[in-house]
Amino acid sequence: MPVLFVMILAAVGLAPAAVVRKDLLAGPQSVLVSVPAPGQLGGETVRVELRRRGEVVLTKLLHAGDGDLFTYVGAGQGMRLEVTHPDGVAVRTVLRSLDRAPQVESEPNDSWSSATPVVLGRPVAASGDEAPYIPLGDSRQQAPAEDWFRFAFPAGPPQLLHLALDVPDRDNIPVDVSLHRVVNGKLVEYSEGEDPVALPHEVQALPGNKFTTRVLSQPGAYYIRVRMSHPAYTLITRLYPAPPYAKPQEAVQAAIDYLIGAGDSWHANTPRRGGVYDRIATPHQETTLCVACHPTHFTLRAQLYASRHGYATHYPRQLAFLAERFYNNPRPLYGFEKEGAVWSRVISAGANVLSRMSHLTTLYEQQAGAPRREDFHRGVGEYLRLYYRDRTKLPPDETNGNTPLVSTYEVAWYAWENTRDPRIAALLEQDAVKNTIDMCYQTLALAAIDPRKHQAKIAANAARLLGLQRADGQWSAKLEPESLPVEFQTGHALWTLAAAGVPVSHPQVQKGLQFLLKRQRPFGGWLDPLQTYENFRTPFRETQMAVLALSAYFPLTKPAPAPRRTKPNPDFRALGDASKLVQRETAAQVRQLYSEYPATSAQPLLDALASPDERTRWGATRVFASHFAALARRPEFAAPLARLLGDPAPAVRLQAAKALWQFWFWSPDAAARETIEDALLAALAEPQHPWIDRALREAVYNLADENIRYLYNNWVPGLARPADREQVVRGRLAVEDRLSRKFARVLEQGTLRQKKTLLTGLTEFELRRGDVYDPTADHTTPFPPVYNRIGNDVEQIVFFGEANDRLARALLPLLDHPELGSLARGASIILRDVNFGEAARLAGPLVGDREPIVRKLLSELPAQLPNLQAWGRAPAAPRKPGAPRATATGARPDDDYFRGYVEPILTTRGKDGQACVHCHASHTQFNATLTTARNVINLEDPEQSLILLKPISDAESEGTLGAKKLAHGGGVRFEKGSPEYNTILNWIRGTKP
Repeated sequence: MPVLFVMILAAVGLAPAAVVRKDLLAGPQSVLVSVPAPGQLGGETVRVELRRRGEVVLTKLLHAGDGDLFTYVGAGQGMRLEVTHPDGVAVRTVLRSLDRAPQVESEPNDSWSSATPVVLGRPVAASGDEAPYIPLGDSRQQAPAEDWFRFAFPAGPPQLLHLALDVPDRDNIPVDVSLHRVVNGKLVEYSEGEDPVALPHEVQALPGNKFTTRVLSQPGAYYIRVRMSHPAYTLITRLYPAPPYAKPQEAVQAAIDYLIGAGDSWHANTPRRGGVYDRIATPHQETTLCVACHPTHFTLRAQLYASRHGYATHYPRQLAFLAERFYNNPRPLYGFEKEGAVWSRVISAGANVLSRMSHLTTLYEQQAGAPRREDFHRGVGEYLRLYYRDRTKLPPDETNGNTPLVSTYEVAWYAWENTRDPRIAALLEQDAVKNTIDMCYQTLALAAIDPRKHQAKIAANAARLLGLQRADGQWSAKLEPESLPVEFQTGHALWTLAAAGVPVSHPQVQKGLQFLLKRQRPFGGWLDPLQTYENFRTPFRETQMAVLALSAYFPLTKPAPAPRRTKPNPDFRALGDASKLVQRETAAQVRQLYSEYPATSAQPLLDALASPDERTRWGATRVFASHFAALARRPEFAAPLARLLGDPAPAVRLQAAKALWQFWFWSPDAAARETIEDALLAALAEPQHPWIDRALREAVYNLADENIRYLYNNWVPGLARPADREQVVRGRLAVEDRLSRKFARVLEQGTLRQKKTLLTGLTEFELRRGDVYDPTADHTTPFPPVYNRIGNDVEQIVFFGEANDRLARALLPLLDHPELGSLARGASIILRDVNFGEAARLAGPLVGDREPIVRKLLSELPAQLPNLQAWGRAPAAPRKPGAPRATATGARPDDDYFRGYVEPILTTRGKDGQACVHCHASHTQFNATLTTARNVINLEDPEQSLILLKPISDAESEGTLGAKKLAHGGGVRFEKGSPEYNTILNWIRGTKP
C-alpha cells in the first residue's frame, strides 16, 4: 500500500467535547479528523480549522457525505487544530510525524508564494481532501483544492518535463496540473513545449489535464499548480533530454511515456459531457466506458509492443487504468446473453474494437504479468464467431467515425489472434488490398500467423512496399504515386518491414528511420503538420506508429526486468477505516482481486455489504464504484446492493444507486436485472435525501437510454447472418418491452411521488442539458428537449411498437394532472418517431395511442413547440427574414465578410451549449477558421458546400459505413433558408461587407 495511505492507520481517541483543540507537532506531519459514523450527523456539520498563530489557513466542513479530513502539514510551530462538532457526535483526531517520510505536500500551500519545495524526479504524496468530497451546495460555486509546488531549474541544455497526477480510484471528476513562472513580479502560465492535446478536447466539466508536457529552457524558479477535488493524489515529475534524439532508444522511451500519460489524461477529463462536477451527479453510461481509439488503443499498442522489445513502463498505474477500460467496456450482446457474446455501445466499428481490445489485453497480461481474464476474451470470441460466421470473403472496412477507415485486414488479424480460427486466417490470404494500410496489415497478419507458410507473400509485399517509398523516406497511405505521404504510414510501413525481416541496415529502412527521428516534436511525440488522410487532429496515431517502427528496429540490448506482480491481498476490515483514503484504496484492491481472480469467494464482500458498521458498508459499496464488470457477472451481489437503497446512511444509499445501474448493464443475468429494476422503481416511491433523489432519477435514465444508432446501424448489420441480426434486435426489444411494462405500471398505479420522479428521470438527465457546463446557468429550470449528444450517443430514450403504445396510454391521462401535466408533456419525447427500420418492423406497427398526445400538444402551441420539434411533429415555421439572397458574382469569398458575419455564427453557442468552433477544434478539414472554411465550400455550386449541408443535417447516420444520407455529429444547427444559412451562402457567392 502506498505510503500516502498507510500513514493514517493508527490508534485513535474519542473527543467528547463540543470543541477540540490540539497543538500540532513540531515537524512535518499528517492530520486526520474523522467522524466514525457520518450518517449520524443528519443535516449537521463538523467544522475543522487549521490555524497558524490564530489565522485560519485551512477549513473544511464534515457532514453525512464527507466524514473526514486528511491532510499534510509542514513544520508545526504555532500551528493548532480546532474541531467544532455537535454535542453527542464522536470525532477522532490523529497526528502522525512524517520525519522519515518520502517527499510529501506541506499545507498551507494554496498559493505560489507558499508553494511546497520539491525535487524533480521524486514522487510527491499529496492530498486534495480539503476540497468537499461531496458538496453541501452547488459544486459550481465551490473551487477545487489548489496546491502549489516549486522547484529550481539550473542552467544547462533544455529538458523535456512530464507533469502527471496519479489519482487512485477516480470518479469522472476532472483534475488539472499546470506550470507557472513569476515575470516582473506577476505569476504567468508557462506553456513552452505544451503538448497538442493539453487544450480541452471539446466540452467538459472543467478545463485541465491530468498530464501535460513542458520544455524547460531557462534557469530559475518554476511553480506547479494542482487543482482537484480528490482525497489523495501523487504528483509525478519526469525529466528527459529535449527532442529530437540521436539515440532511437531515447526517442522511443520519451514517446511511449508521453502516449500513456496523455491517453490517461484524456480519460480523466472525459469530453463530450463525460465529466461531472461532483460525486452527486451521475455520469452517462456512454462515457464511463469509452475506449476512444486515439488515446486508448493507440497508446496501449505502442507501450505494449515496445515492452516486448525491452522498453520500460514508467506509468504503470496509468497503463493499468487504460487496460481496465478495455476489460470493463464490453456488455452482453442483446439476444446472445446465454452464449456470452458481447458488444461495445460507444463505438461503431464492432469487430475492430472488440478484436483489438482482446489482442492488446493479451499483450498486457503477458507484459505486465497479469492473470488472463478468460471471460473477457471468451465474450469477444463469441461475437467474432457471429461476425465471421459463413463468410467466404473479407467484410468491408469498418468505420469508427474517423478517417482513415479501419482496414478489414487489421480487424481479421486481431480476430484471428483471439479465435485462432483457420477460416479467418484463410480470409487474410485473399488479395483485396486497396491501399498501403491494407498491405501493411495483411503482411503483419501473415507474419504473425505462419511466417514460413506465407514467406513468399510476405517477401512480395515487402518488396512492393519498398517500391512505394518516397524520396524523402516517407510512405503514403494510398498506392497511387501522386498521393501525399504521411507520417503515420511511414511508421506503419517500417513496422511492417521489420516484421517481414527487412534488416535495419537496408538503406531504405535507414532513410525512413532517420526521417522519423528528425520529426519528433518537443513534447516527445509526433504530429504531422499536414495530418493527411485524418479528419481528427491528434498526435496519437503517428506517435504510436513511430514507436512501433523504432522499437522494432532498435530493441533494448538489456530487456526490461520481468514484472513482479502479486495477487491482491486486501484486508476487508480496512473497508471500514476511519479515513476514506484507506477505504477507497482498499475498495480498489478488493475490486482488482475479484476482477483478476473471479473465483474469489463472495462471502467477505457480502459480509461487508451487510455490516452493522456504516463506514464498512460505504467502503463495500465503493468496490462497485466503477470498472467492476467481473463482479456484475456474479448475480449474488445484486440483491445485497439493492437492499442498500434503504440504508440509513445517505452516502451508502448514494453509492448503491450509482452501482446498481452499472451492474445492470454488465450483468447477463435476467433475474439480477429485474431485481435492480424493481429496487430502483420502488425506491422512487420513498421520500429521499436530495442526493439520493437525483441518483435514482439518473439511474433510471441510464437503464432506459441506449445507443440504438450504433446498435442498429453498425453492430447489427455487421453480423453475417440475417437470423443472428434479427435475434439481436429482438433481444433489445424484449428489454424495452419489460421496462415499458414496469414504467407504465408506475405511471398508472404508483404514488404521486413515484410518478413524478419517474417522469423526471425519463427526460431530465442533467448531462443532456446544453448549459450543463455553464456555471452561471440555473439548472433548476426546465431545459428544452433538444438534440444533445453524450459521447457518441445522440438518441435520447425512445421505445418501439407495443412498448411505445403502452407508454402512450399511461401518459395520456397524466396530461391533465395539475402536478404531473408538464412532466408528462416533457416525457412524451420517448414516444417520438426514429428511423430504424428493422427495429420498427420487428416491433410491429403502432396502433395510434400516441396521436391524442400529439393533438393535445398541437392545441397548446406555441408553448409546446419545443416538445413537438423534438417529436418531429411541429408545424412548419414561417420563414424568418434573413440576409438577402445574393446572385453569383464570380467574386472570391471575402475575408472581411467572413470575419464580420460568418465567424459570429460559428462561435455562437446553440441550444446544446456548443458552438461549431468548440466541436471542430481538433478537426483537420474544418475547424471553424477562415483558412479551413475554404476547404468546405463549393464555388461552382454554393448550395452543395459542406459548410451549408452539414449544419442542416442530423446525426442519424454518423459513423455508418456506406450511409447514403449526410450526417452531422453536432446535429441540426439551422434550417435551409434561415438567416444563418443565407449569410454563409452569401459569403460563398462573394458578397462584400
